[in-house]
Amino acid sequence: MHRSAPPCYHGSLLGVTALVLLHDQAGYAEIRLRGVPFGGSVHGRARFNDEGGVVVDAALDRAMSRRCCRVVNVTTDEVLDTLDVVVQLPLLGRRAITLKRIHLA
Repeated sequence: MHRSAPPCYHGSLLGVTALVLLHDQAGYAEIRLRGVPFGGSVHGRARFNDEGGVVVDAALDRAMSRRCCRVVNVTTDEVLDTLDVVVQLPLLGRRAITLKRIHLA
């Protein structure tokens, strides 16, 4: 049986590139962040809690907390095929990043 690849989204903001794979049926997303602010790359998983808040795993949470940033909200736009992420950043406040769906070979 052939499994299709999970939807993949890609984008960048302020020197950080994000790659997100959505595993809808399993209820989590794989996240990879790369850029100078992270000293290379970090990765981890995220999910929504019962209240709709974003919860990231311990390793990713530590990496983001050390840089005083966090994910505030995530929404998908099925019409535009995008993933919209709102992050809280030091000095800059809340910023939105739109990740566009890409198709992996």
